[in-house]
Amino acid sequence: MQRKFLFTSILIFLFLCCGTLYYFFVYDPLPPNVEIVVTVKEEPKQWQLSPNGDKIVYTAIDSQHAQVRLLFLDNQQKQEIENSEACGWISNIHLNCQSSKDYSTFMVNTADLSQAHIQIIGMDSPQLLTILQQAGKIYRDKKGEEDVGFFFVLSEDKNKPNENYQINSIDIDTTLKGYTYTQISFLSNFAEQPIKIYSPNQAYYFVWYGANVTIYNAKTNQQLAQYDRDPAERLEVGGWAWDSSGIYLKGMSLGLIMSHPNSDFPIRKLVIPK
Repeated sequence: MQRKFLFTSILIFLFLCCGTLYYFFVYDPLPPNVEIVVTVKEEPKQWQLSPNGDKIVYTAIDSQHAQVRLLFLDNQQKQEIENSEACGWISNIHLNCQSSKDYSTFMVNTADLSQAHIQIIGMDSPQLLTILQQAGKIYRDKKGEEDVGFFFVLSEDKNKPNENYQINSIDIDTTLKGYTYTQISFLSNFAEQPIKIYSPNQAYYFVWYGANVTIYNAKTNQQLAQYDRDPAERLEVGGWAWDSSGIYLKGMSLGLIMSHPNSDFPIRKLVIPK
């Protein structure tokens, strides 16, 4: 009985060793039609594609130090957002960032990396009506169905750098009734759902459901490219590239014993083959 148990234990040990060696030396981490956009060496966290799909903001971990970086996808140039530990898109140009010094919030204009203060107020503020009436642009987070949360009011005037607001509200529909606003997905990527997400040029669409993210030709419904999620990977999909050339995605480790050694996955692009 003991010999049988010992033999079984040895087989399990050998299986685990072979699996580990396979993942380290044989397993190809780069599937077909997939490109690396941000390498795992940067340990990218808290990433988000801009609304128009031409920029990615992410937090890189360098020697245990968090640094927010901005990647321009049209020319692959990178810029660092100073004094920040996390940022999210308000618009395709503006970022809302959290200070790494005192956790206050500020806005970054990605056209020139200029920074401006964001005031946080409640819906009971006596300033609210005036702020809304003089608003240059209003952005409302569209996550979920709840009417509780916040929205941004930006002056979008460089001569008024202190007239930008984050307004916390428990009744956003009523607060914004009669005002024009743009819906945004603040600090969030696409959710897994079996619907077609069309490219900017409407020539393609992708569907993310289950273990696969698949790109199709919109006219013929022909499959063009597919990303198969690793069993030990939790997937995040950022959305379409600005030029409809593919979609951006990133895996995150589920923490399983046999997960891929790169527990911090790179930011990748599933490209449409030429």
